[in-house]
Amino acid sequence: MRLVIALYGLGLIAFTLFPLPASPADACVGGGRQSRLFSLVTFDEGWQTAHSLGLSFLTSASFLQVLFNVLLFVPLGLLLGWRTRWPFAVVVVAGLAVSLLIELTQGTGVWGLYDCAYRYADLEDLVANALGAMIGGLIGRHLVQRAANSA
Repeated sequence: MRLVIALYGLGLIAFTLFPLPASPADACVGGGRQSRLFSLVTFDEGWQTAHSLGLSFLTSASFLQVLFNVLLFVPLGLLLGWRTRWPFAVVVVAGLAVSLLIELTQGTGVWGLYDCAYRYADLEDLVANALGAMIGGLIGRHLVQRAANSA
């Protein structure tokens, strides 16, 4: 189980922070990235795309970005809910806290390592990640209840 947790943690870091710019000067190419912590751009784009494309929106970049953010945090919620047996609310708050740490790391240019952010820090990611932790927490809670009922 420790190996699974370590691999998930490394994967989470890899998917959310890499690739790093080759040098601090490369991070700001094109003016750098702006944080979008107080917008709902991706969700709005996804909603508009869904209406214009019908079911083919399922392959749009906006939808896939949200979907993959949700899926990225399902294992975290599952592991916390199942292995730690924390209450559901604690699992969701922990998922939200991990997501916030990632978004702040992205938005601050890895805490000042780079002069500007090289990736977006999004409210949408925070919401989608928390939703993923919530889904994983529900699955983990179900597994705990199932194990208790079979014992």
